[in-house]
Amino acid sequence: MHLFVRKNKDDKISKEFYYLGHMKASGNTRQFVMPNTTKTAVEIEWLLDVPVREDLYEYIVNE
Repeated sequence: MHLFVRKNKDDKISKEFYYLGHMKASGNTRQFVMPNTTKTAVEIEWLLDVPVREDLYEYIVNE
């Protein structure tokens, strides 16, 4: 699977997505109850083939 991320989904001007690479499921999962509901969901851990460069990670996660 390929991972694309957007810096800020609330940004009305920039709709740019950044391609972070190919990833695969690690096999680690966790079932949990979603907040304010009684519904359950499953969280899946993913592993990128190539780690994200630190400067790109900082740019994406910081405003």
